Amino acid sequence: MPKKLVNNINLSYHTIGLGVPIVFIAGLGMDHMCWLYQIPDFQQHYQLILPDNRGMGQSTGSDDQYTTALMADDVAGLLTQLRIDNAHIIGSSMGGMIAQEFALRHPEMVNKLLLCSTFAKHPEMITYLKQGLNQLGNRKKNDLSEFHADSFTFGPVYDFFLKQVFDETYFKMHESMITNTLQRFIQQDLFVETFLKQLHAIFHHDTLNQLSQITADTLVLTGNNDRLVPTNCTKILAEKIPNATLSVIDGATHVFHIEQPELFNHIIHSFLQNKSIPKHIQKKIH
Repeated sequence: MPKKLVNNINLSYHTIGLGVPIVFIAGLGMDHMCWLYQIPDFQQHYQLILPDNRGMGQSTGSDDQYTTALMADDVAGLLTQLRIDNAHIIGSSMGGMIAQEFALRHPEMVNKLLLCSTFAKHPEMITYLKQGLNQLGNRKKNDLSEFHADSFTFGPVYDFFLKQVFDETYFKMHESMITNTLQRFIQQDLFVETFLKQLHAIFHHDTLNQLSQITADTLVLTGNNDRLVPTNCTKILAEKIPNATLSVIDGATHVFHIEQPELFNHIIHSFLQNKSIPKHIQKKIH
């Protein structure tokens, strides 16, 4: 993968296709390959920019404490290096948090904004995750600073997250593929350290009082079967962003861009092309 020196790290990325640029931002513990089911479809119509977040995939990490704002600046720096003035920005889960910060910090670089399975601030979910991780790490304190790369066996931690994000039936059908992907990540030298730094970024993400400043035409996507980010949390984004449309996908989980890619891709294409999103999954927020 090519790399660009951005904010004192080497940020790895792929560019695929021609046309209006789209940046796909990955979520927690994932590299650009989490968009595998979007690449063949969208590369026919757009120029895709697929970065690996700092410390993930082939991007180098840093000693900084990671924040969603820092990773948003990484994406902006990459686009500047690529001489791309503006692009559609798509982010899922943590990637959606990075996308929010990108839209707030670099509004002139955003064409349309797509926020998937994400939130502005969600203390209940953070408490739930901390409790689960504390149990896995045999810790009594509810403090992320207590977590270190050697504080617990990482396999059970990742298994805990997989059970939150995937539909149980889908997971059973694709367990071999998911397990192989897990092994590919864990074998990376800094993966656990990066994962924990990304958790810190998620736990401290808070754009709630800034959402009204986002000016981009925005699509907010959520599934009503998302166990990790409840629908009501995602709806807050659509309520507070001025030009937002909310689409709730019946039966969809946290990673429905992986589990239901045809539907996900259809919705995204419709939004980017200013076509109507099916009424049964669309709600305009005024």
